[in-house]
Amino acid sequence: MGSGGAALIPTSLKPTYTDEGTVGFRQQIGNTVGLQLTGIYRKWNNIIDDIPVFDSAGKQTVSYTNFGEGNHKFYGAEVVLDKRFSDHWNANVSYAYGKTKTNTTSNTASSLGDYLTSNCRTTVDTTIGTNGVIPCSIVVQGPNKYGELPESINNAVKASGAYVQPIGRVNLALGLGAFLQSGIHFQKQRTVNVLIPGTTTNAGPAETYFYEPRGSETTPSIYGIDTSLEATFTVWSTIELGVKGEVFNVTNIQRETNVNNLTYCDNAAASPTSTCGVARATFGAATARNAYQAPRAYRLTTLVRF
Repeated sequence: MGSGGAALIPTSLKPTYTDEGTVGFRQQIGNTVGLQLTGIYRKWNNIIDDIPVFDSAGKQTVSYTNFGEGNHKFYGAEVVLDKRFSDHWNANVSYAYGKTKTNTTSNTASSLGDYLTSNCRTTVDTTIGTNGVIPCSIVVQGPNKYGELPESINNAVKASGAYVQPIGRVNLALGLGAFLQSGIHFQKQRTVNVLIPGTTTNAGPAETYFYEPRGSETTPSIYGIDTSLEATFTVWSTIELGVKGEVFNVTNIQRETNVNNLTYCDNAAASPTSTCGVARATFGAATARNAYQAPRAYRLTTLVRF
């Protein structure tokens, strides 16, 4: 394993910054309805990256630069229709579109400039490169690194509303909320070991190889419906007592919201029980409870307002 060296930080480094453009339109419709349209474009610039390099003896040196290979952009749009409270009810409906396209998940010290003079290797999937050996430059800078992040939710619709109706001394309030959104993005990937230049000796660090463009796979779309019913009455002057019942995820839908197994292997001839075969069989699976929507839940609350 190579020993670390001092970082070389040039005085000519420029600070990172973000260009952002926003356009919007607002229009009132009648006395209680409002329409809102917004578009957003954002681009990250002067991304500062570390450039670690191993020499033939396994010694590592690190320098920093404004790495021109970094590409990070966001495109978004939103439409909101809002009905303010009148005639006992209010409602809000929105649609949002978003797309983040990038080859780096960090504004500083990403993997883009890592070990460009070394080869990388995996002993599990020999279909990568030549018998599992591939230039690290392809691993960290190849075209597959560019694509969409998990946080890049392309389409999302949300709606909420409430209806209030007094019955005698009791004020009833019915609430309803719902959402529908597209799934998260992920990709087939595998870690590969960095080699000391000119050798087959592991240098120590590992990088992530993408079999396909970033974000090529997506989880299923998810949706949810919540509802509530509240009853209150005034007991003295401005003091109110009441009770509120809520139901979350009414339909008890529990779809996958995250992916825990991203490791893949492209060797279709691998034995099903081998490391490669298991990776093929379990790719894309969610194994943690928090990787799924929370099941239906109930909440009962007593209220005192003053």
